Amino acid sequence: MKKYLAFLVALTTAAGASAQRPYAIHSHNDYDHIAPFWEAYFQHCASIEADVYLQDDLILVAHNRKDIRPERNLRDLYFEPVALLFRSHGGKMWEDSDQRLQLVIDLKEPQALPGVLALAREYPDVFTGDNGVQLLIGGEMPASLVYDDYPSWVWFIARFSKDGKLNYTPAQLKRIAVVSANFRQFAPSWDGKGEITDSERDAVVAAIQQAHEAGKPIRFWNTPRGDLVYQTLYQLGADVINTDHPARCAAFFKKLTAGNP
Repeated sequence: MKKYLAFLVALTTAAGASAQRPYAIHSHNDYDHIAPFWEAYFQHCASIEADVYLQDDLILVAHNRKDIRPERNLRDLYFEPVALLFRSHGGKMWEDSDQRLQLVIDLKEPQALPGVLALAREYPDVFTGDNGVQLLIGGEMPASLVYDDYPSWVWFIARFSKDGKLNYTPAQLKRIAVVSANFRQFAPSWDGKGEITDSERDAVVAAIQQAHEAGKPIRFWNTPRGDLVYQTLYQLGADVINTDHPARCAAFFKKLTAGNP
């Protein structure tokens, strides 16, 4: 539990600021933004996600295979700017903050993983150290039974089973950095307008409690959009707030920090 609390403090988004409790912003589908990586970076997003495919020995960033373009590759869009900033700031991502960055690589196909790891090994000072950028693997990731077959600097994302349980052993949890949950599994009807129903609220809270009992922060994806959604998830106890609009989400938390949500 102490490690979990320390992790949350490290994820606090606004440098030098705190709301009622720590929070973090996850830039979802970041590559769809006008300036991939940079928009999220300048909003101090603690977690940034890129979907990847393997094609012609390149790791290419796209949500669908039809959208693949050679110039949109993982090295140029993410690894190079991350390495540049990390090195220029003396081993941290932000000059004014010790916040650690999580770079989430969502595998759209499992055969992309060896290429992702090979690329990360080209930046050992950035990705393979204990205090560097934390590389998380999601999507079509390996089975939890073989987590230990991968280097210790590679982290994985936990998911709920179809019956809403986290079925991981203590050994497997040691390789997991965050729980990623489909919001619609627990709140299928809420549209982000008005209050969430009591039954769906209870289901979301129960999921959050499960993650926290496992010593892990939790992020919900497939959520409705808008400030009310950010506020509701934060108030219910979600640690990482998923958004396709990092600037808007950051603005909301700045108001929350100032006591004016």
